[in-house]
Amino acid sequence: MRGFGSLFALQLFTRLLTFALNALLARRLGPAWYAFANVQLQLVGATLLFLPKEGLRRAAQRIYPGGDGAPLASGMNVAWLSAPAAVLAALLMAATAAATGVSGEWDELMGAAEARAALVVAGAAAIIEAASEPGWVYAQANELLPQRALAEAAAP
Repeated sequence: MRGFGSLFALQLFTRLLTFALNALLARRLGPAWYAFANVQLQLVGATLLFLPKEGLRRAAQRIYPGGDGAPLASGMNVAWLSAPAAVLAALLMAATAAATGVSGEWDELMGAAEARAALVVAGAAAIIEAASEPGWVYAQANELLPQRALAEAAAP
């Protein structure tokens, strides 16, 4: 029950914090900036994390159902691929943005340097979140709910 309580408390805390920060930002920023942060940058983050979170997490969970031994090593090796996969996706995104340029509604809000900085920050956050995947997979497979809550809290 302690593990469930820590997961519940973490979810409650993050939801309340997210709501408070979104309310504050919505009041301080204009609608265009708020939409940029909540739509465009969320889309960038979700795209960068799709392979590490969906593909590699599920593969690691199939390989490593829990316990120790060879499945542990194989499952953790697959889970550790999530950080390099996120780095590769971020580099691909950066190369695409550099080749095509940032255009559209972004031009009306900010210059090219600010757009690149926003993409770098979104990419760095995705890499940090992907680096927490091995801890999440291990905690999930071994039903270590407090450690899973720590792994989820480590991800931005």
